[in-house]
Amino acid sequence: MQQLLIVDGYNLIFSEYSIFTKKTKKKNRVTLSDARETLLEVLSNYASYKGMLLIIVFDAYKVEGGSENIYKYDRNTEVIYTARNETADTVIERTVHEMRERFEIKVATSDKSQQDYILSQGATRFSSREIWIDIMETDQKLFNKYIKKKRSNEPLMNTMNNKTVKILEDIRKGLKENE
Repeated sequence: MQQLLIVDGYNLIFSEYSIFTKKTKKKNRVTLSDARETLLEVLSNYASYKGMLLIIVFDAYKVEGGSENIYKYDRNTEVIYTARNETADTVIERTVHEMRERFEIKVATSDKSQQDYILSQGATRFSSREIWIDIMETDQKLFNKYIKKKRSNEPLMNTMNNKTVKILEDIRKGLKENE
């Protein structure tokens, strides 16, 4: 059965384990829009590597005049912005209920009452902490595969250790400032 990962987007962004809460210097603060875009990219890559379909739900609960907006981010990822006065929890619970027969569903949220509902519907859950740890471990596996391939094509890469290559790659991606 195909796996489906459903994520409460803001729950992951604002989680104490989030990559977005690690940057504390004022000049390094991430805008909410940038955090959403980065989360979409990170989760899309993660789900693709794991062979899962992905639905990311963002609250638009207090957005004036907002109506539900659904769009395809890529071939395996769908993004849902809820309608005004509708929470991400409501959309996630409805989606789990509607799709539980067709997919093996995993939901990423740290909301305890939502986790209880998800489990009662036969789905599994990731806490925000658990999914961030799995994302980082998966990223490291992908990075190691990338380095092995890169080293075979670029002689300079053969002279650097993995730690140095990782630091340079983080700087290239803008994840780390050149110190």
